[in-house]
Amino acid sequence: MISIYRIQTIFTAFFLLALAVPRAVSAVEVIDRVIAVVNTDVITLSELRELVVSMNEDPDDAEMTNRILDQLIEQKILVQEGKKLGTTVTEADVDLAIEDVKLRYKLTDEQLTESLKKEKVTMEAFRYQWKSQLLNQRIMSKLIGGTIAVTEEEIIEEYEKKHGPVSGDVETRISHILIITALDIEDPAALASEVSELARKGKNFDKLVKQYSKDTASAEKGGDLGYFKKGELVDVLEEAISKSKKGDIVGPVRSNAGYHIIKVTDRRKSGEVVMDEFYKEQIREQIYKDKVAETLDTWLEDVKKAAYIEKRL
Repeated sequence: MISIYRIQTIFTAFFLLALAVPRAVSAVEVIDRVIAVVNTDVITLSELRELVVSMNEDPDDAEMTNRILDQLIEQKILVQEGKKLGTTVTEADVDLAIEDVKLRYKLTDEQLTESLKKEKVTMEAFRYQWKSQLLNQRIMSKLIGGTIAVTEEEIIEEYEKKHGPVSGDVETRISHILIITALDIEDPAALASEVSELARKGKNFDKLVKQYSKDTASAEKGGDLGYFKKGELVDVLEEAISKSKKGDIVGPVRSNAGYHIIKVTDRRKSGEVVMDEFYKEQIREQIYKDKVAETLDTWLEDVKKAAYIEKRL
């Protein structure tokens, strides 16, 4: 029988705080009080205790309780922002989400109910979890929309980390500053070292090209030499950039033409790129989720700074 914890893997860790549901409080009677104010909402001691218990944590662990209170404060803010955005979730939406869970894990109604019972989770609690999750997803959609993109290059890079190289040739795009050995330059090697150091420190590369490069053809294009496959560059330059990454400054490198300060502006796969489609889509989804999480973290921090939050625990 599938465990409810397996079902819950479809929830992101950020939204596990949505497990807060009405439950029986401890047999020990407590006096309820307000322990936090979040803009126009309040959080009570009983509300916090219910959340702590629902997450199977010790309500007497002060450090843990404070962390969960912070999570609850964030959840209150998310709900408030959802209302501002006009984001709603109906019971019919929850029905569809639970049907999807049953379909995904091949569960009948009876099997789902049995799994919930084993974990001491009521159907009402399970529905509450989904309602909170759907609300958060819709907030994300309105906040982010289509602004987050996952590029093919990002997928290939992550794919190769996990599954090894994919087919296709690697092309590297470079720009350079060429300092030649000339009668009017007292020490071209020293000048090349000085210019490369300026580039590494963040000096605008285009400006350095215009000021120092003697390759007049490429200087008009910011030093751009275009894309090269393996074997298309002279050996010394190819070896110099072989282990570089996009954005790296390489050199100075000595060739028959003079001293080159090279900027690696891009790397890409050319020709036919073959990847396992199943793993490719998994990687695309994970990269997207990571970007969404990072964007939401930044957004939530900004919202919290503008919110009125008072903790009384």
